[in-house]
Amino acid sequence: MKHQISNKYIYFSVCVIFFSVIYVLNYYTPLQSDDYGYAILGYNLEAHLHHYLTWSGRIVADFISPTLLLINNKFLIAAIQTLGVLLVLLLISKFDNKAKRLYILSVISIVFFLSHPSFGQSNLWIVGSANYLWTSVLYVFVAKEVIGYVQNKKINPIAYPVSLLAGCTNENASLTLVGIIILSVLYLLIKTKKIDFKLLSILFLTIIGAIFLLATPGNESRMMDPSFAQWRSLSLIEKIDLHIFHRMPDVFKSSKLAYIIAIALIVLCLRIEKSKPITKDDGPTDLLISAVLLFASIGCSLVMVFSPAFPDRAKTPSFIFCIMSIAYSLNFLRYEILNNYIIKTLYFIIFITFIAESISVISSYHSINLQNSMRIKLIAKSNNEKETLIPEFYFKPMPSSTYKFDTWTNFDAMSKYYNKKNIVAYGTIFDYSVIDDNNYKIHDSSDMQTKNGLKGIYIYSEKYLLNTVFLFELTHQERLSVQPNQRFFFHVTDITGNYHNFDFDPNYTYVNDRVFLYAKLDNIPLWFIKSVSFGSFDSTSPAKRYSQLHFTL
Repeated sequence: MKHQISNKYIYFSVCVIFFSVIYVLNYYTPLQSDDYGYAILGYNLEAHLHHYLTWSGRIVADFISPTLLLINNKFLIAAIQTLGVLLVLLLISKFDNKAKRLYILSVISIVFFLSHPSFGQSNLWIVGSANYLWTSVLYVFVAKEVIGYVQNKKINPIAYPVSLLAGCTNENASLTLVGIIILSVLYLLIKTKKIDFKLLSILFLTIIGAIFLLATPGNESRMMDPSFAQWRSLSLIEKIDLHIFHRMPDVFKSSKLAYIIAIALIVLCLRIEKSKPITKDDGPTDLLISAVLLFASIGCSLVMVFSPAFPDRAKTPSFIFCIMSIAYSLNFLRYEILNNYIIKTLYFIIFITFIAESISVISSYHSINLQNSMRIKLIAKSNNEKETLIPEFYFKPMPSSTYKFDTWTNFDAMSKYYNKKNIVAYGTIFDYSVIDDNNYKIHDSSDMQTKNGLKGIYIYSEKYLLNTVFLFELTHQERLSVQPNQRFFFHVTDITGNYHNFDFDPNYTYVNDRVFLYAKLDNIPLWFIKSVSFGSFDSTSPAKRYSQLHFTL
């Protein structure tokens, strides 16, 4: 008993760490992509009707988005967004066995972070979360209530109105939910030889919501977009082939950890517990439900076969149903099995992996937050007489691209949001947040080919501090003083005395009308560097040097 209590504190600590990470990431996430457009859209019913008729039937998400965007307090919106993740995971982990709830919550939380197919777009981007996180709260609630009713004849009356909203969440989730409810109706029909009108009512309301979602003229209008012309030209067989053999493998690849765990747990249940899928009361066991939810997860992606596009964020409902499958399998297994040494070791491994990945992701989003502050300053300083230039966001390397938010931006809406004439973004190749903190090095002599041609040297680390990036800021006069066949030499001596050559061609890049040279040192951490030699030379005659300086770190 004492051992079980100590484990409870461990699982609670894991959950606290997880939700703290979610909060920090939400706090660091700036407005982006469609956020500006939906903030302007607000609650204008005429604009929403036009949006419904010409673009999307996601009525629920389209009203959640402006509601969230009304909140200007970063601390508050981060807390609300974190609450959304908490709600969906609490719903999934809610079982009668209270002793297991915390354990299940801790497991699915880690898997949620490590295996989500579009973590950044679905949970951190506000409009993305309205479409995929907050809507998942609705359809998970209804699915859990329906499953609970089939198992023990108990249902929350709130499930009836919520089922109408759940049917209008997003395309593949609503169809999958309808499928789950139909299976439940048929199961009870076979079991009791009569139709259950409670479930039938929920099915009817869910279908009405799905009709509102799917029957909008906006879906057809969007499908006729020129970017989908190639897909429309495919035959039925070709569309099926594209989806089954090209898109579906990506579904499993993007969430491979979740699917591996889901399948492994079902196999473990079958081999160790060796129980029948039906209880003595002819109710479905958690094992049977787990298997059905895993198939529902796959079916949730299969129904996208007739969609012209299948972005990573659209895989979120499939992932959520897979997480539900994992939860039911864990609830089915006896505590003694879950407390097995091998299971505990695997738990520890994925937790350590979560910690490592979360540190990297937080570091990247911290830089994004600082970059956004620079962008906001540039926008505020703009005189609005001409276009406002801002750098695009630069993501430092992260363990997976799934942690990135949507990098596309509606600049027309952004310009209107900030009341500027025309905001335009340009690409960058480094984390420019470091150039605004006065944390730079200046050599004793900043002369290069021109007097004081070197303004400063900025250094930062990335990729778990394994890589080091050097930024050499030059004056515009130095930039224009290019010599024939000019290259830059960049020689590093490490703390063991070894010499490394990183010579490079001129790669001038600009941020806020400032000129930089960029040099990246892979697998050489900053602490390992003792001294650096930098300058320019004639590539046809390496001994001929145009400029040179040496400094120690």
